[in-house]
This record gives sequence, structure tokens and C-alpha cells, in this order.
Amino acid sequence: MGAPLQGRVLIVDDVVSAGTSVRQSIDMINAAGAKAVGVAVALDRQEKGENQQSAMQELSEQYQLKTVAIACLDDLLVLLPKDNPDRDRVALYRNDRDRLFFLGDLVNRGGESLAVLRWVYSHHDCCFNVLGNHDFSLLHQYYLPKRRKNNREFRAIFAATDAALLMKWLVRQPLLIELPEAVLTHAGVYPLWDVDTQARHSDWAMSNLREHPKRFLKIMYGDEPRSWHAGLTDAEKWRFIVNVSTRMRFVDDQGRLEFTQKMATTKKKSLQPWFTLSRQNSFKKPIYFGHWSTLGLYRNGLINCLDSGCVWGGQLSAVRLQDNALFQVG
Repeated sequence: MGAPLQGRVLIVDDVVSAGTSVRQSIDMINAAGAKAVGVAVALDRQEKGENQQSAMQELSEQYQLKTVAIACLDDLLVLLPKDNPDRDRVALYRNDRDRLFFLGDLVNRGGESLAVLRWVYSHHDCCFNVLGNHDFSLLHQYYLPKRRKNNREFRAIFAATDAALLMKWLVRQPLLIELPEAVLTHAGVYPLWDVDTQARHSDWAMSNLREHPKRFLKIMYGDEPRSWHAGLTDAEKWRFIVNVSTRMRFVDDQGRLEFTQKMATTKKKSLQPWFTLSRQNSFKKPIYFGHWSTLGLYRNGLINCLDSGCVWGGQLSAVRLQDNALFQVG
């Protein structure tokens, strides 16, 4: 305590959940020119990391650290008497947790992109996310470093010791999540598709992103094509799918995408919000999306925009899916 941060360093902590605080400590140790060589904790909560490894196993493998825990969650279960009411609570801890679903744009909004990524990743057993346009921008600049821009928040992510881990997780996030009670996407559902069609196209595009991220991201950006047809190349189809899922607001009466209008309304009579043209009679459950902060909180039938402009001084909105109850803070 109080000694200069130099040489070989042992990290001592009370508990490890997903390893976020350890990774932050490693960043500070590296910045001081020292080297972390081990982690000792009182309790390993045995949270799952990537590939079903525990967070402690993941830390050991990623950073070549020696790790040791005095006790783990399984040890607590052994010690608790079978008639102890807390035993069931501990046993259910990893399997009976609330789930949080984010509608994209974890980064580049609010000034703490790295902290947000780490927090969501550290709870990825119960937190889920669809990709937004800013998430794609981060992936684009990570995998294609020659195209990086002067973005302070992105620079902090790229410099972090866990950048590769976070990007490996982010690139595997979907464009659309369909739950028994709702459909979640960043920008919306294309008006001329039903949910099943968009889900199928999205899965196909994202499988190609995960398999060949550099190739995919090189051709991802662009406003064309504005509509879907059989003559499109695979690359054009991928770009259209990503634009629908992450950038769409207004369309014309033929379903062609329009990207210049970003306010809640437009004076162009040929344009309308995607959801007014949508085949809403084909929707069987609520659609939740974000992206459109100028539209704000919008709830009409099965259509729900939850981007209420928190980063611009509005409120942060969330919905409990079981009963559609709205919660706001700001």
C-alpha cells in the first residue's frame, strides 16, 4: 500500500464477477510501466466469460496471469446447510436473474463508451444488445485502423488492454432479437418485410460479418441501394440490411430508404416514417427500437420508439416487457 507502481504486481481483490475491475487495474499497471503477474481474490463468483469459461479462467488465459481464489460460489453452497433459506437463493443466482436488452449504440453517446462496453460485457450472461450505427462505426474503425478518425472515446477503447476481447464480443451481437413477447432492433423493421424475413436476412448478414469482418466492413458504408431487389450483389444486400436495421427513419411510398431527413417530421410529402408504411397487420408482437431521438418516446399500437433523447438532455426510457410498463429517469 503506497509503494511505487513498478516491477511485478500482484492484484488483490475481494471478489471477481466478470473481471472488469481487474482489467481496469491492468490498464493502470501497464500505463505505469509495471507488469501484472497474478490475481488473488477472496471470492470467485464463477461468472461465465466467453466460450463458457469462468471470468477467472478467462483472465488467466488472456493476460497470462496466475489466479487464485480463497473460495468460490460452489464452496458457499457446500457450507450452507440444506435447510438454510439462502442456499436456494445462491443456487439460483446464475440462472434466475433479470435480463436487460439494449437497443444499440452502446458507444459514442454520453462520454463513457469504454465503461459502458465493459459494464454490458461484464454482465453478458443477463445483458443483450442489438447493433446500432455507432456500434458499427466502432467495429469499422477497429478492424480497419487506416480509416480511424479523431474520436476520443474510440481511441480510449482501442488503447484498452481488453479491446480485443470487447470487440470480439461486440462483433457477435445481432441486428435483431426476437423474444416471445417482443421484437428488438435499433432502427426498425423494413416496411416491405415481415419480422421473419428481416430476421432471416439479418442472421445471414451477421454470419458474414463474423466470418470475414474486414471484408464485410470495407463495403458496408453507403446509402445505396435504397430498395431491395433480386439483382443486388451480396455486398449490396448486406449494406441494405445494415442500413435498414441501424439507419432507417423515413421511406417513400415504394419503400425506398431516405437518409437525409433526421427530424421527427419532414416537409417532403413523398416521405413517411417507416412504421406508417409497414405491414403492421403482419406484426404479431410489439416492435421496440431506438435510433430516432428527434422522434422521442413514441408508443402507438405495436410500434415503440424508446429513444427519448437522454444524451441531449431528455430522459432515459425503458420498458418492462412482461407488462409493457414504462420507466424513465433523467
